[in-house]
Amino acid sequence: MWPVVAALALLALPAAARVVEAGPGRPLETLEAAMREARDGDTVRLAAGTYFECATVRQRDLVIEGAGDQTVLSDTTCGGKAILVLNAPGITVRNLVLARARVPDGNGAGIGLEAPGLTLERVRFENNQVGLLAGAEGGVVRVSDCSFVEGGVAGPRPSWAVLIDNADAVRIERSVFDRVKGGLVSVQAAHAELVGNTIGVGVAEGAGHAVLARGGTLRMEGNELRAGPHPPARGAMVLADGGRVELVGNRLVNGSGQGLTLLLDWSSEPPWLEANAVGPGDTLTASTGLWRNRVGSAARQGYAAARGTAGAVKRGLLGVVGR
Repeated sequence: MWPVVAALALLALPAAARVVEAGPGRPLETLEAAMREARDGDTVRLAAGTYFECATVRQRDLVIEGAGDQTVLSDTTCGGKAILVLNAPGITVRNLVLARARVPDGNGAGIGLEAPGLTLERVRFENNQVGLLAGAEGGVVRVSDCSFVEGGVAGPRPSWAVLIDNADAVRIERSVFDRVKGGLVSVQAAHAELVGNTIGVGVAEGAGHAVLARGGTLRMEGNELRAGPHPPARGAMVLADGGRVELVGNRLVNGSGQGLTLLLDWSSEPPWLEANAVGPGDTLTASTGLWRNRVGSAARQGYAAARGTAGAVKRGLLGVVGR
């Protein structure tokens, strides 16, 4: 009896994680072949080279890693979305370059996150319409030592380097944003932290903000925020729309030729500001447009509620008529 029980127990154990290697001269030469081989929890290791491939990832807790700047995924998107479309939770991507993602709707991303939870380490996003596009509900997104370069190229209306919606938490640290045509970081999360980043905005006209936080708590510490040659939207580097904001030890470097505001405060409570540095002619904080924004938001919510009520009434009437 005991051998049978022991055998069943062994069968219940998860399979050991493996390393699936792919690249020129290896048994598996392509990313596609490696993804067919990989299972939950495995590591897909890409050798140096340029891969004109994309992947839709469905394996949980998968690691995709390259050999740094020598491993490039370029010019190909899956499902009209992204170079890497992540449909499983807990994925880690590290040590590679994601370049030139283009799709017709202008939202071609280096990474499209469609499941909760992601870790990015030493990933270079280069010349994509969007760098990271994340819309999954919940989860934690961690971005460390990454770079977002020459992005936001989606037609006449520039896009964002990082666009994250509905996350539980976001932490972006020691990363560089450079020569991005649109805005840099747009985040909606219960808690967001940006620590020790260099964030440059205003390379083209019509640029967005360096950081747009939509609700939740935003904490920024030790970041250098650079503007120019064009000013950011509304002349503000950071816009906090709702929620709570803490800015500690950040520095504004203004090369736009006009006075800028570090924080445009549309938050729900007074911000915490400590040891931030701005130059002559710049201001730490302003609340210009706050009430106009709140009135507009209330009007939009009222309109949506009215449409929902009208729809419910219409459906009820149709139900009565159809009896």
